Amino acid sequence: MEEKKFTIGGDLEKALKGEYNFSAESVLKEGWEITKKGKSVLLLGAMLIMWICLGFFIFVAQFVDLAEPMAIPPVPRLLIDVSLTVLLAPFLAALEMTGISNSLRAISRPSFIFHFVPKTLILSVASVLVGAIVQLGFAFFIIPGLYLLIATSFTIPLILDRGMTPFQAIATS
Repeated sequence: MEEKKFTIGGDLEKALKGEYNFSAESVLKEGWEITKKGKSVLLLGAMLIMWICLGFFIFVAQFVDLAEPMAIPPVPRLLIDVSLTVLLAPFLAALEMTGISNSLRAISRPSFIFHFVPKTLILSVASVLVGAIVQLGFAFFIIPGLYLLIATSFTIPLILDRGMTPFQAIATS
């Protein structure tokens, strides 16, 4: 059986030789065309995330005064942060993967927003680990924090697309 080759964007060999044509205007136009076709699922996901956050903070406000966030003791604040990370992990992952699917011109459906809910545990572990690594970088200075933020940005797609563990995905990312 003949294997089909799927190329996105262009030829790597030609690009390495300097044989390419780059136009910021054409990149922006192509990006906007892709976004127009898949924005309904992205907007639906963003609205869902906003509603989840609103509900979460209404629930938390029954126990903690959110008017002064810095007055919240460190342990409850950490608990709130981790709880929100766990709650949002599958939905943020779905938004990220929807964006990747849209860039590949794949069809996105609204049900895709809930597709990664069964992987909440692994996504939550990865999100908490990445958040801790990035915060550690920011504790040293802004540049290491930004570097670690960018360096770990592909952790979630690697977990979902390649089936890696959080530690493998962070190291690969």
